[in-house]
Amino acid sequence: MTPHHTRAVGASLVLALALLGGAQPSPGETGWERTLVAPRTTDTAINDWPNDHYAYAPQPSLRQGKLFVFLPGSFGKPANQQLVMEEAADLGLHGINLSYPNRWTVGQLCRREVNLDCFEQVRLEIVDGTNRGPLVEIDRPNSIENRLEKLLAYLAREKPAQGWEAFLDGDGRPLWSSIRVAGHSQGGAHAAILGQVHSVDRVVAFGAPNDFNVLFQLTAPWLSGPSKTPPQRIFGFNHRQDSWDARLLAWAAQGLGSFGPPTSVDAASPPFNGSHQLFTTALPALPGGEHGSVVVDRNTPLDANGEPLFRPVWRFLLDGTSPAPPGPAGEPEPLRLNDQRFEVRATFKTPTGAEGNGQPVALTTDTGYFWFFNPANVEVVVKVLDGCGFNQRFWVFAGGLTNVEVELTVLDTLTGHTERYTNPQESPFQPIQDTTTGFSC
Repeated sequence: MTPHHTRAVGASLVLALALLGGAQPSPGETGWERTLVAPRTTDTAINDWPNDHYAYAPQPSLRQGKLFVFLPGSFGKPANQQLVMEEAADLGLHGINLSYPNRWTVGQLCRREVNLDCFEQVRLEIVDGTNRGPLVEIDRPNSIENRLEKLLAYLAREKPAQGWEAFLDGDGRPLWSSIRVAGHSQGGAHAAILGQVHSVDRVVAFGAPNDFNVLFQLTAPWLSGPSKTPPQRIFGFNHRQDSWDARLLAWAAQGLGSFGPPTSVDAASPPFNGSHQLFTTALPALPGGEHGSVVVDRNTPLDANGEPLFRPVWRFLLDGTSPAPPGPAGEPEPLRLNDQRFEVRATFKTPTGAEGNGQPVALTTDTGYFWFFNPANVEVVVKVLDGCGFNQRFWVFAGGLTNVEVELTVLDTLTGHTERYTNPQESPFQPIQDTTTGFSC
């Protein structure tokens, strides 16, 4: 199939484009361009699930430098979730609604298996194409990772003005640290497991995860396993009448309870008291459509103006900020380094007793600095370097341009290990060259 596209140019085209099945820009937005691409166009080895990918590129003046990747649920197609993708584009996010093999329900495949790791094994095979058992047969070309990689390469080559190359690393693979992954139902759990194996910018699960073994009455172990994406960047949104008990167990296993209890969006506004567990009791657009109502076009309810009722919720989930879990008063904002695995914080205290938090500024993926009193006045520069090829450790280097009391805290969000470094009051900041940290590879 030849790729085709629709350009969103203004509110006056909303009705016409809706009738034609095209993109529907929100009133007042500058616009974006939608491109439909057949998977086999990007890689001739792809021979399964041929439904078009949907790609959205915001106009240059709107671009945030982040990519929103959405994975449909079982038997779903990218055409079924255009409203949330358009919302992402309006926010300045590049967007991809990815077509991938999903002709089964993972929950049904594994819910009565004696092997509690069934859910994880099936999902990982769908994600990376490595054979892990007989329940599904997905090779590397048809995997989620390959389809995304090849689509990004295709778009970067065929649509160079749209900026897709920003989401590929130097080896031509997805730059996960700039990608926000989301999905509905089966796709939501795929998004969650992608967040475990890659450090992504954000994970949003709509109506998911639902990996619960009814034979043993247990939540799938993978949900509480090590994750390269910390709970601070993981969110869920569910209908209260949709597998609620299983969803609560899954969210608890993911550690989302650290940010507060499940919170209704029906009578609240963003940021919903900082909760990462959001739910609604709103009636779906179609009877019995609670499961899809949180994000699937035909089921999501509309307000009196015909706009998606959950637009504020989507905007928060896609692009909103969330406070850190409850901690010491005045806990400083972190500098996130090395694919966001490490969080570096700085606090300072002057000889007169004034104290505060260093304000972080990232320079590269592994380097940044803090300012204390003025944004133009750099105080401490920090680097967390991958030294795995030398001694199986990550190294911490820092230098200061100050003589006030400073405490640097480096947290490994993957393991929970912390290293602390201090500079005494009225002493020139001494260089830090720690190559024997407790940060293992």
